[in-house]
Amino acid sequence: MCSNCVSMRAYTQNETFVKIEYNGEKVYIITATAVVTDAGKVVVEFLKDATGTSIIEDIEELSSEEIYSKINNLNELLVKDTLTNVYNRRFIEDRLPVDILKSNFENTPFLLLCVTLTFLKS
Repeated sequence: MCSNCVSMRAYTQNETFVKIEYNGEKVYIITATAVVTDAGKVVVEFLKDATGTSIIEDIEELSSEEIYSKINNLNELLVKDTLTNVYNRRFIEDRLPVDILKSNFENTPFLLLCVTLTFLKS
């Protein structure tokens, strides 16, 4: 599972999620949505080639590293709080079970730190 798996998020939250990916040549918009059928729930992903759109301007003039950086920044806006730069609760709820399973499978240590902050109005 990738670090920003919209399929898992769509499955667990029964909503539609979107992210942007770059494969070294093209920019794609990936949309994942949960669909409930008589046989159970499945996730359907839609991929759209967005290379010629204005998602990333002047893409022809950018290096691969710059394109990846821009896409990572766009995707992080969807899963992180802009003020604190901390992953939002939805993302943590989706990602935590996967990281725990991965830690168990790879027999590596796992640390979870929970902090409650109050009165953070600016």
